[in-house]
Amino acid sequence: MKPSSLYGHLAELIIAVDGSSFPADTLVRRFFRDRHYIGSKERRWLSARIFGVIRHRRLLDAITPPAVRAGGADRPPLAALALAAAHALACAGDSFDEIAEGITERWTIDPGIPLPTEFLTAVGARLRDLGDAPASPVQLALLHSFPDDVVSEWAARIGLEETGRLLTVLNTEAPITIRVNTLRCTVHECAQRLRTEGIVAVPGALSPFALRLPARGQLDVLRSYREGWFEVQDEGSQLLSMLLRPEPGSRIIDACAGAGGKTMHLGALMQNKGALIAIDPEAAKLKNLHERATRAGVKVAEIMTARHDDPMLDRLQNRGDGVLVDAPCSGLGTVRRNPWLKSPRDPAADRARPALQLAILQRAAGMLRPGGRLVYSTCTLRRAENEAVVEEFLRVNDGFTLSSASEILRGWGVDLREDGPYLMLWPHRTDTDGFFAAVMHRIAGR
Repeated sequence: MKPSSLYGHLAELIIAVDGSSFPADTLVRRFFRDRHYIGSKERRWLSARIFGVIRHRRLLDAITPPAVRAGGADRPPLAALALAAAHALACAGDSFDEIAEGITERWTIDPGIPLPTEFLTAVGARLRDLGDAPASPVQLALLHSFPDDVVSEWAARIGLEETGRLLTVLNTEAPITIRVNTLRCTVHECAQRLRTEGIVAVPGALSPFALRLPARGQLDVLRSYREGWFEVQDEGSQLLSMLLRPEPGSRIIDACAGAGGKTMHLGALMQNKGALIAIDPEAAKLKNLHERATRAGVKVAEIMTARHDDPMLDRLQNRGDGVLVDAPCSGLGTVRRNPWLKSPRDPAADRARPALQLAILQRAAGMLRPGGRLVYSTCTLRRAENEAVVEEFLRVNDGFTLSSASEILRGWGVDLREDGPYLMLWPHRTDTDGFFAAVMHRIAGR
């Protein structure tokens, strides 16, 4: 496919993503499904570029000359083509000549619109000016296309230099990690079988159940996947279930089950003995859990669709030996997989979210028996959704005490070389998604 055709298709993708509320990965799959003539090499190029544009959108808007950007409403192909070219120059490392060759044929020639070479020269100059600005949270936020308030918070917590490393990692693709299903096989057996299927997997760095894969591919076509030997699950996510340390024969409640990845891990840790209750308010998230649990051989799961304030949950009061609350959150720890989460957010929703998280935690805590263990977790790195929620919960619930997450994980052979009561996984330190977790015990007799 000619460079001009590639850039033309990329511009179409940018327009489609900008004009739709559907997730970008869904739109990309539809785009390729409707264009069977696009080869695998071109698909990889287009996929990498569209997610690169999404990932770096704030920076690209800042370095695109206003004359091109302002004409976007009347000439959307030009504005989209300009974004594609700006990304190629600023983020993909393409040469000036390569980009000019790709965009010239489709460039709009109008008075007031710079020529392709003039446009690229202006983009390069703007990028240099931004890079030469004094280092600050605001500069880092713009260069890495993150919200100012998020970067300012992280810089205050871990310092400006380390925040820069964090942002750099969050703008790369996440590793491909699987969790071996110990109901079907051992980690060694899974690695050996994957090798026979043409995949060389290596042990994870943290979770004893993790294998890392070298490249992306269609894992669901593998016989080992179809037979339930593994599930795709971030290594950091695997640690959350391990914090609960469920015993075989116990009653475990996954109060925010979502698609059920942690539910299935809990079932494996329980060795299919006991009772495992998976709850989520969104039936759509749970719709494939029955099928996934069957494939994985998890036989102890009871699946319920219910809001945290649903009276039907009253029957679970004081019943759980362990309760996991993987609360809905801003998801900023997963932006490597979901770069659209960096888009401008609703401030009102951000302010309201901690209160909802606290209400969910409060309700779930009532399901725990005295002496049981409660784990609160999120996939974000913001204090208001993490430590602040836990601190407020403990303030109004003196029957709970905080335990050391690091100490519990050391019991699994996982040493993060960090002390303190909370689990905090920073992606640039652990090469996982970003996670927070707090472990609390309900005092016996309270």
